[in-house]
Amino acid sequence: MVPKLKYSQYSKFEQALDSRDFYLTSIMVESILDAKFKNKTIATIFEVYFEDGTESYILTLKRKDWRNTLIKCLPDYEKKELYEKCAEMKQLIDELEIQT
Repeated sequence: MVPKLKYSQYSKFEQALDSRDFYLTSIMVESILDAKFKNKTIATIFEVYFEDGTESYILTLKRKDWRNTLIKCLPDYEKKELYEKCAEMKQLIDELEIQT
């Protein structure tokens, strides 16, 4: 099931992305890990929509983008001392490096 995120306006969503909101980071990581587990080539990250109802987006990542995304998210997990998840992420990062 794809998480659905609701924001009052686009700028609030942009602000959450720019601030590296851990909730968004964790959704990205879990979606990538789930897609890998299911042998998918595209990870559907989330659907975001806005209160005014004028726009909605579905964020997806192709397999070729998973590695860089995980590398960027890894420090956020290290800061939270989620080392088991870090190890899982690092394992996938290494697998994806070999495949490229």
